[in-house]
Amino acid sequence: RENPDRLPRFTPDQLNRGQIALASPHGWAVLAALSSTANGYLREEVVCRLAHHRGGEEIPFLLLRLNDWVVPIRSRAKTAILERLNIRYGSELLTHLPLLDRLRKWGRSDHSELICRIDSFLTSPSMANARQRALKHPSPGVRRSAFQLALKADQNRLPEMLLMAARDKDAWMRRRTIDLIEKHDVTAHEQALRLLLLDTVLVTRQEAQRLIRHGAIRTSLRDFYTQQLSRPAPELRAALFGLGESGQA
Repeated sequence: RENPDRLPRFTPDQLNRGQIALASPHGWAVLAALSSTANGYLREEVVCRLAHHRGGEEIPFLLLRLNDWVVPIRSRAKTAILERLNIRYGSELLTHLPLLDRLRKWGRSDHSELICRIDSFLTSPSMANARQRALKHPSPGVRRSAFQLALKADQNRLPEMLLMAARDKDAWMRRRTIDLIEKHDVTAHEQALRLLLLDTVLVTRQEAQRLIRHGAIRTSLRDFYTQQLSRPAPELRAALFGLGESGQA
């Protein structure tokens, strides 16, 4: 096995590519690609240079290096992330919530302190508007993570968030809404529950029907679904299915 101490820190070609990366308008992308190279010396230099890039695009690559097998690389990446725990980078950090969630499971180092500081920042009052924007992100993964985060930080907006989740295109979000409606005061979230009675996913519809049968709100399934028969598809289709599922067609 070769002794790493005898290896040159960089080859000329690698160093030149790093210099080009600094000079190019899209140099961060070159650095991002090099951040996963097998050469640990080069990765370390790349992470240092990514840390000096302030466009926000560098954040996911710095997050990945938090789990690098080389301790100095992990340390430099951690410092860079901590430097970005401010409003300027808040929205970008929220965009990478699924990656932050993975950080909780990585085991090469104890990330608990860093996770605590990130969570504290992302749940702070100064990030309230950014959290709400993240709930509308195009990526279902980001919306899921943002929803979980908002549940911790924005309990005063729970009815609004559950209504938004009940309308989400992601079936996971809608199913999660059922659990939360049941856990909290159902009558405060009646509008969301009525939306879920017309869900296109059978299991979600059935769970909403279960809450109605248990007296969550004062209505019968037959009356509710009958009133929905004038709706356009796909709500009409869900209403017809609902009548059959309730045994009252």
